[in-house]
Amino acid sequence: YIQIDSFEKSIPILFKALNDPGSAENAHYYLATAYNELDNKPYAKHHYEKALEEGISGNVDIYHRVLAKMYNEENQLSKAIDHYKDAYKYGKDPLVLFYLARAADVYYKDKNIAINYYKKYYKSNHSNKEYVTYAKERARQLKEVQHQSRAQSN
Repeated sequence: YIQIDSFEKSIPILFKALNDPGSAENAHYYLATAYNELDNKPYAKHHYEKALEEGISGNVDIYHRVLAKMYNEENQLSKAIDHYKDAYKYGKDPLVLFYLARAADVYYKDKNIAINYYKKYYKSNHSNKEYVTYAKERARQLKEVQHQSRAQSN
């Protein structure tokens, strides 16, 4: 049912699948996807978290990415940052570093944290040239602001 965008119909079937040994991880993931599509964020997050607990597949990075995105959209940046870090740890996708840098840029007063993530991202030679350009420019701006604030305090 998920394949044909019938999310409401898929939910009862997926709940039954939770009882099948070995399928709980996928069932939680698809329940989370269905609830997310139905804009029920609390249930979506719950089932992504449960998929992580059950996680034995190679999809753990995806679960962390989706949770990070959801928390980021809710401006819960501390949780988003934690999930972005885990998504990168398990998946090594450089794009996650870009999102992590942006969240860190907003969340932390210490801009060195964001600068380091921006650098790590643009040094990864990721294929998205717009993001690479943005990361280089933003890191440069943050360094410049740091330099100016140090100069003013002296």
